[in-house]
Amino acid sequence: MCHTCNQDIQPEIKQKYISESESQVEEFEKATKDARKLMTDNQNILDKAREIQVEIQGIQNDVFKKQTLIDSHQKVIKESENKITEIQMNSGSIDKENGKLEILRDDLKGMKGKKVNLLQTCQEHEVVVESPEGLRNQNTDCEEVSSSDESIHP
Repeated sequence: MCHTCNQDIQPEIKQKYISESESQVEEFEKATKDARKLMTDNQNILDKAREIQVEIQGIQNDVFKKQTLIDSHQKVIKESENKITEIQMNSGSIDKENGKLEILRDDLKGMKGKKVNLLQTCQEHEVVVESPEGLRNQNTDCEEVSSSDESIHP
């Protein structure tokens, strides 16, 4: 019987509609099954993509940490190079100052030799003067040469 007009439906037409409906149901069931399989496949792909994304983030974090470490090492290297350059420049100054010191030491030796000669000359030319004042002045001159020796040390 027809659900709209309540008339009797002939068995062949009824069978035809039933067959068509069953065929459509089978198609829909197959399409639903295929859609579920595609959804499952897509979900697996999405899960895999998320896993890969997590791995990528981990690798990016490692790269960032290593880059930070490299930057730190490069900073230390640059500071060390600057210190080396400064030390090299200072050692050049030290070498220059050591050269000056050698020259001054040589000059000191020469001056000591002259002092010894002057002392000998003073002793050779010591004249005994009758006046006590003249004697004192003469001894004072030689004592000044002698005392200046004690203030200079190599």
